[in-house]
Amino acid sequence: MLERLEHHWFAPARLRDLAYLRIAVVFVMLAGALWPGALEMQLLRSQLPAEWFVPLPALELLMVPLGWGTRPGPALITIVWGACCVSGLLALIGAYTRASLAIFAWTSTLLVVHSYSYGTLEHPKAIATIILWVLLLAPCGAALSLDSMRARVAESRRRGRFVPRDGEEMSGDARWPLRLAQWLLVL
Repeated sequence: MLERLEHHWFAPARLRDLAYLRIAVVFVMLAGALWPGALEMQLLRSQLPAEWFVPLPALELLMVPLGWGTRPGPALITIVWGACCVSGLLALIGAYTRASLAIFAWTSTLLVVHSYSYGTLEHPKAIATIILWVLLLAPCGAALSLDSMRARVAESRRRGRFVPRDGEEMSGDARWPLRLAQWLLVL
């Protein structure tokens, strides 16, 4: 039973599938942030009366650098939204994947939990946010990314010639994020 469980979660999987997951989740979250009126709605919420603001623990944790329980103002929301858009585009194309995905996950989480702090909860955004944080722990930039292309060019320069790949790249670290995303989407 343990062997089957380990195979289900940790058998080698294609890195390309993990890259597809990165692209899909980042695209969905970025589209939500860039959707017409999304920034305006965030700014309107930040100006609602203080008694309507009930911060979720995740928002309080993200706002610790500015002080526990601090309410994000319009200027901070605008800066976070801008950083979300830029880092999301970089994460989408796989440029500096780990760093851009970390910034995108942080900014997306802040925007999502900020909107949730006014009584609206939408589970698909929460699941996508969790998957973003999980992707940080996986080699999601190892395929279909500018990072992987730069690594292949550097390898070709080091060898003095281009060596084509022998097929699909596999990794034992690629399956568990895919399985976790499947389970979260089912739940």
